Amino acid sequence: RSAYREKSAVVERLRGPLAEQGMLGAGVPEEQGGSALSPLDMALIFEASGAALLPFPLLETYVAARALSRRPASPRQERLGPALAAGGETATVAWGSPDGLWTGAGVQAVGSGPDNLLVRAIHAGLEAWGGDAPPLRLFVRNAIPIGVGMGSSAAAIVAGLAIAAGLAPQGPTDESLLGLAARLDGHPDNVTAAYLGGFVVVAELGTGLRAARVAVPAELTFTFAIPKRGMPTEKARGILPATYTREEAVSNLQRTALLVATAFSGSFDFGPEFFDDRWHQPQRAPLIPGLRECLELRNPKLLGVCLSGSGSAVLAISRGEPELAESLLQNAFSAAGVRARTLSLGADNFGARTNSRTGEMR
Repeated sequence: RSAYREKSAVVERLRGPLAEQGMLGAGVPEEQGGSALSPLDMALIFEASGAALLPFPLLETYVAARALSRRPASPRQERLGPALAAGGETATVAWGSPDGLWTGAGVQAVGSGPDNLLVRAIHAGLEAWGGDAPPLRLFVRNAIPIGVGMGSSAAAIVAGLAIAAGLAPQGPTDESLLGLAARLDGHPDNVTAAYLGGFVVVAELGTGLRAARVAVPAELTFTFAIPKRGMPTEKARGILPATYTREEAVSNLQRTALLVATAFSGSFDFGPEFFDDRWHQPQRAPLIPGLRECLELRNPKLLGVCLSGSGSAVLAISRGEPELAESLLQNAFSAAGVRARTLSLGADNFGARTNSRTGEMR
């Protein structure tokens, strides 16, 4: 019973042994790496697991795998089947409403109607690439805090266009998808990174976009501090000046060039001075109590601290020191009388690039 109360940790410890015994692949066809046990076999296993109070979603995984195996073959099915059998994925079956199922950060605030950015992106993609929008149930789980400068809008746009790419008779090229994504978001920076993954630099050249990317090392940790006191993006953008001095321009361009060169060299050996911005952080600091204290943080383990997008989230980069980064950021906000929650993440080097033939997202 104590193990059941610590379910999340125990689930991870049980995942490997259960997969090795073939229990997680019981509902997966043998050709996809499953054990394809019969319902009678599983009834005995469920009885024993219930008697032992096994803290693992064994029944849910089995039912979901069986439901998946009965659907027409698809690239996604071919990927999920082996992943379920190997314990890399856990699944369940849920009842959906006519609108599907929307869960996660901020979904109540943005809604799921026609004004939702993801829904608008689906319609924009189908309008651009042909094809009719069939009746859809969207099952959306958002893990990105909304409206704090962490790229939730870009993620919604790219996800919507990826869905449209799968529905269109002829899937779009990367250039077509990114061009439309940039128009929907207003600029190409965030949507290109969301689509390509990794560390991305992009520019508008003539009538198209030119992007370069490099994979981010796995040991880098990106820790976000999200203050309780938010700030609308429009207000954050409106405070910026119309012009900058030559000295300010040179300072930022030098640091940007150095940061990009360091990343593409493969070292990612950043320093705090790389993030000494003069274009937007000083102007936005009065709107975000605690930002100045965060930007002044110095620690040998920190590679740099900056405002995430237009805020109000603050980002600290470190080499595998999430607890330290979280503590430093929270203390900096506390010194300004602001409570903040933290979120430590690794980089996604895959993005959401679609297969133009199948619409399958990686």
